[in-house]
Amino acid sequence: MIPASGEFTYATQAIRKSDGGATQAENLNALPDATDMVVALDRLQAMAPAVESVSLVVA
Repeated sequence: MIPASGEFTYATQAIRKSDGGATQAENLNALPDATDMVVALDRLQAMAPAVESVSLVVA
């Protein structure tokens, strides 16, 4: 599994940063209420339900 690069790529909980009073999500790009990692794993499971393991690439 090779995710996009980023500081919070593997986070399973929402990470938000504040900038001048505005809050912006760091890892909620695919769906507004699910982290990118959770969405990726859900999609993998839907596309390949028999998969039992994956290799996680960490740079």
